[in-house]
Amino acid sequence: FGVCLLPNNCWKDEYELSLALYNACAEIAYSNSKFERVKSLVQSVLENARCFRDTLRARASRIYVLSSQYKIPEAVEESLAVLAELGEPLPPNPNTHQVLFQFMATQRLLKGKTNEIILRMPCMTNSDKIAASQILNLAFPSTYRSRPSLFALIVLRLVRLTMRYGLSTVSAVGFGFYGSLLCSITGNIGEGDRFGELALALLDKFHAKEWIPRVYLGVFGHAGSYKLPLQEMYPHIEYAQKIAFETGDIEYATGAANIMCAYIQLSGDTLGLLENKAREFYHFDEFQNHDSLLMMMEIILQYVHNLTGRNKDPL
Repeated sequence: FGVCLLPNNCWKDEYELSLALYNACAEIAYSNSKFERVKSLVQSVLENARCFRDTLRARASRIYVLSSQYKIPEAVEESLAVLAELGEPLPPNPNTHQVLFQFMATQRLLKGKTNEIILRMPCMTNSDKIAASQILNLAFPSTYRSRPSLFALIVLRLVRLTMRYGLSTVSAVGFGFYGSLLCSITGNIGEGDRFGELALALLDKFHAKEWIPRVYLGVFGHAGSYKLPLQEMYPHIEYAQKIAFETGDIEYATGAANIMCAYIQLSGDTLGLLENKAREFYHFDEFQNHDSLLMMMEIILQYVHNLTGRNKDPL
């Protein structure tokens, strides 16, 4: 790594270079599931950064690692702390009334806005709102797993930032999960499908390959299941995982693995196919430090063994 070539007083004499190299190395280490290395690099950035904005990439890496290691409370806490500093505070445990109020406020912003109108909106230029959009995007996995009401608020906030400040590369992710919320909460499958199509169109508009896994999991892993056969959605999730590996988004590669196993099970394929796929994912090198994924694959394998009579103690 280039970090090894920096002089001892690099943070004083080569601040910008040191900041860039440490952040880049942390992101590379995350892509290779070297979480302890990420923590060390991030800590160096936080100790030497000259201002809050210079810590944003490092804190994003910290959120990635905490979420991937299934340290969900810590990942949520870090996400909310960064959002508050960026001027986008959120309640840690919102109640139903807060979610409904924000949902209605979001609907008002979208009223009369067709997909074509939204696609022609200007790009976001406010640097704080761009950074907040990125952190909201990173907070999806941890809040989805642990705090559904907060997850809904985060989706709604990302959509509202887009409507107020303009399009960004992560707007596609927000609209993809917004479509999922419409399907699951309101039962409005038509509108959910419409915003799923908008999310895919925004991916094309920005050529945002790095966000394909996140958008596809929102559209084809959630909203699409209300309209399309599971067999038609499986190739999209498989493609999302392929891109996740290529772009280093290992957390969403694990999410795709879970969804693919669920689709195999629910679409009537054989238990043998499900077992082979779960075993394949369990032995992926990229997944070896992702405890939540390994635990899920162990559950699936035990489920198959129980149904085929291969477990002496099915509990």
